[in-house]
Amino acid sequence: MISDRVFEQKDIQRRSFRDIWQTVDNPAEFLGYRIEVRLKKDETGGFVSYVAQLRGAVSEGEDAESAMRNAIEAFQACIETYAQEQMQIPWSEPEPLQEDEDAFVVTVK
Repeated sequence: MISDRVFEQKDIQRRSFRDIWQTVDNPAEFLGYRIEVRLKKDETGGFVSYVAQLRGAVSEGEDAESAMRNAIEAFQACIETYAQEQMQIPWSEPEPLQEDEDAFVVTVK
């Protein structure tokens, strides 16, 4: 149902992106992180996974889906640790994709 109410300018609170950004404790939680998760089959038949932009976020799994999920959880744990310790996140430029790797871009909140 459409309201018949006419809004006046004073009724509308305008907030800039910067105002919203400053009210969020951790802006990335508000916006999310766009990361590249890379998967590689290991010699045991499972998968090794890591986040290309954050070298410390490494994991593994019995199958590709669990390895990817584990890499995302490792990433979230790293980010949480950096935030708690008030440390700068050591982002890195992703290295070129290897022939035996697959890459998936995901947004993580």
